Amino acid sequence: MYDYRQIIHRIRMGQTDREIARTKIIGRVKCGRIRAMALEKGWLASEGPLPDDAALSDVFAKKLHFNPTHQSKCHSHEEQIRTWLW
Repeated sequence: MYDYRQIIHRIRMGQTDREIARTKIIGRVKCGRIRAMALEKGWLASEGPLPDDAALSDVFAKKLHFNPTHQSKCHSHEEQIRTWLW
């Protein structure tokens, strides 16, 4: 979350996505996404405090999503398999 906070701070200071990307912290495309999200959340107001870790993690933390295409093919036969194992 430290890196996200630093990027938001640099955006507040008026640096462009290219300037931030030159620091090798993040690429331009992702920096643009962070800029858009920060603008949407109202974090770019220079007079307010930077967002805390909880606010940043709510937005940027990886969320685990269930993907049904990765579900086991034997899932529908789970009860029968359990009887074989016990």
